Amino acid sequence: MGIIPWHFFDKKIIEISFSKQYIRELSGTKDLQNYHCVKMKIENGFLGIPVVVSVQGKKIKAFITIDTGSNAGISFSNSIVSKYGIKSSDAFFETALRSDGFQKSFAIKSDTIQVGDFFLTEKTLKGKNFVSFAMNKQREYPFSGLLGTALLEHFDIVLDLRNYCIYLKLINSGTVQPIV
Repeated sequence: MGIIPWHFFDKKIIEISFSKQYIRELSGTKDLQNYHCVKMKIENGFLGIPVVVSVQGKKIKAFITIDTGSNAGISFSNSIVSKYGIKSSDAFFETALRSDGFQKSFAIKSDTIQVGDFFLTEKTLKGKNFVSFAMNKQREYPFSGLLGTALLEHFDIVLDLRNYCIYLKLINSGTVQPIV
């Protein structure tokens, strides 16, 4: 097991294909077809991607850090709970072991998750549309949470770390439609 920080790939263009199960370096992005581009944000050495998550009638608009080492979908920090008034009723509770110790959180179903130009629903995510919320204060990060592989695995991804964009392509284009 190893952890490779994104700085290792800085100024490179990396394709992560969940459909074909490979990672490779690309020379450019001009030949990409059927990908949607999302501009990433860099803060304190972390990369963030914008998402909009609808839960309990609220739309959480936030930047979250891509974490390919996380098997979860979206995990928000506890600051989101108070900011948006998220209730833990009808949630299930979980404990995860992280690099900084155990993290207690609760998970609830989302109505929709928007990543880039795509809306993901319960049908799309095949029942994996749960979003976690940390219950305890965490280390300070520049973004509001993590985006893990349970959600990313629905896409083939190109990380352009020259221009700090992420390109997303649906693996099964019949399940999710981009915003028009």
